[in-house]
Amino acid sequence: MGTRYVIYCPFEGSKPVPNNVWPLVRVAQENPPLSQKEAWLFPVMGSCVLFSLYLAFKFLGKEFVNLLLGLYFAVIGLVLLQQTLSPVVGLVLSSVSLAPRACGVVFSP
Repeated sequence: MGTRYVIYCPFEGSKPVPNNVWPLVRVAQENPPLSQKEAWLFPVMGSCVLFSLYLAFKFLGKEFVNLLLGLYFAVIGLVLLQQTLSPVVGLVLSSVSLAPRACGVVFSP
C-alpha cells in the first residue's frame, strides 16, 4: 500500500500546472510564509513555551495546569464555533422577521 504512494506522488507532482493556477503560484512566491528571522526564532519560542509548561507543571500542580489548558481550549473552541456558525445563523435570522406582527389586539395607553 505504501509503495503505491511513493510512486504516485512524484508522478502527480511532475504533471504540468494548469494556467488558472499560475496566479496562485505567483502570489505564494511573492509572499513567503516565513521570513528567515521567523524561521530562526521558531525553535527558540518553542523551547520557551515548553520550558514554561514544565515550570507550570512543577510549581502549580497537574490538576491546576489541566484546568487552565481545558479552559483555554474550551474558550478557543467556543470562539471558533461562533465564527463558524455566525454566517449560517445570520442567513436564518435575516429571513425571519423580528418586527411585531399584527394579531388583532390593540393596546391603548
